[in-house]
Amino acid sequence: MADDSPLILLLADTFSLRGTSAYTLRLAEHIPQYGFRTRIVCPCARMVSRECRGELPIEEYPHLLTPLWGQVVRRWLLADLMDEPPALIHVQSR
Repeated sequence: MADDSPLILLLADTFSLRGTSAYTLRLAEHIPQYGFRTRIVCPCARMVSRECRGELPIEEYPHLLTPLWGQVVRRWLLADLMDEPPALIHVQSR
């Protein structure tokens, strides 16, 4: 995939054995076929198999959803996103 293709950020909750987690993984797997790059950001991906984690661009930001530390982690995430802003942000859960 070309580096100049648009980036889609998939912002996910902690991965679990639920439909929304599987949906996010399917999106990340299939979107590149349409000329987009994907990046998954979540607080924890330990429920995702190692095989799948090796194939998909999953980045963990621990404590992203905690009340106090979450503010600091969100600022780190924002700083990381400023280096390469996504064309679209898909938020899987609030």
